[in-house]
Amino acid sequence: MSDKKNNNTKDIGKPKYDAFFKFNLEKQEVAKAYIKQVVPQELANLSDFSKMQLEPSEHIDPELRKLITDVLWSVPFKDSKYYTYFLCEHESGIKNHDLLAFRFHKYIIRIMEKHLAKGNKKLPIVIPILLYHGTTKGYPHSVSIYDCFEMRTLAEKYAFRDITLIDLTTMSDESIANQGFRFFFELVLKYARDEDLAMKLVESLMQYPHLTSYFDGQDFKKAFVNLLMSLDLNSQHAASETLKKLDNLTGVNIMTLRDQWKQEGMQQGMQQGMQQGMQQGMQQGALEKARETALNLSRMGLTDDKIIEATGLEKSVIEELKKVASKNTQH
Repeated sequence: MSDKKNNNTKDIGKPKYDAFFKFNLEKQEVAKAYIKQVVPQELANLSDFSKMQLEPSEHIDPELRKLITDVLWSVPFKDSKYYTYFLCEHESGIKNHDLLAFRFHKYIIRIMEKHLAKGNKKLPIVIPILLYHGTTKGYPHSVSIYDCFEMRTLAEKYAFRDITLIDLTTMSDESIANQGFRFFFELVLKYARDEDLAMKLVESLMQYPHLTSYFDGQDFKKAFVNLLMSLDLNSQHAASETLKKLDNLTGVNIMTLRDQWKQEGMQQGMQQGMQQGMQQGMQQGALEKARETALNLSRMGLTDDKIIEATGLEKSVIEELKKVASKNTQH
């Protein structure tokens, strides 16, 4: 008996909850009543249910769909081009549901991504709805995303809040310097686009001497010089006298390191070029050898298929070689 037959036999006794749920919730009149019954009245009043559409969701996230069997409806707002998605899901079991809210959030993000991929510029509201009909009375797991965290209290306080913004363009040099020498990198980034970067850094280091401690680590010096090199400090706005002052203040020795790393970069470039040239030469030599072999085999009367098998050349190449050889023989 085949495995497929065994699987079919196994499925016979399996309740088809998913199919029954989807059959009902994919009917517009059922979905309309279902959604209006559970969503906040404000949202229901704003929605135009006469224009609701069943959305294809099979392509949203195949991996998540192994865990979530959903029905997805979009409902536009009245007199508006914007609309809300309603994600309807059912569950009859209770295993592995501790992170169910997190799985829903991942799926909601995928829905939003697909929404943006259609050319929309803003995110839609997505309302998840879970229908439970398990053997245990009362759904035993939390539907709150905050219970997916190790520390719910802190998660409620700090997770899913606005991004913490550090805007260097509005911060004074003094406020940056007062944070401590480890924040010297912020001053560098603040003035990185300024043509007088080197002079401004000299002024900052002279005004706030404690910032020079930033350069106690060799790796910090290297990162600093790498940035300065990428900003082209050979310009007239970074005169050698300014760089010398910067050297004295930081102990970086910018001029020497820059010249040294440029030289190393040139040597690496030359080595890479030589290696690439050798590889190309070897490849070209192997190709010429294959062409020569193909001609010899052709003169011996072997078929094109045999020549292709022996040399690895394409049929069009072999045909062209035979044409050239034929012309040379005629001449």
